[in-house]
Amino acid sequence: MPSRRPYRASASRAPCPGVAESIGTPAAVKTAATYFNAKERSFVLGLGGIAPNVGAILTPLFIPLMATMRGWQATQDEDGEVQVPAH
Repeated sequence: MPSRRPYRASASRAPCPGVAESIGTPAAVKTAATYFNAKERSFVLGLGGIAPNVGAILTPLFIPLMATMRGWQATQDEDGEVQVPAH
């Protein structure tokens, strides 16, 4: 019988991106307001806003390469490990 551990691990990580983003956004705005003048602030906040989107575009390009090199099970594990801290 297959182990249910991977399912439970995935389900327990599901709320993590939302929690991390809800903490990170006000902190990013406060940091930008503290360390950058008004002219640079919008540029810095824009860079912070596009970072997750760039990751979402680039990740699917590397997944087939990873699956070919390491197998689909290892790719699934590694992709999940990388995405959780990134959010």
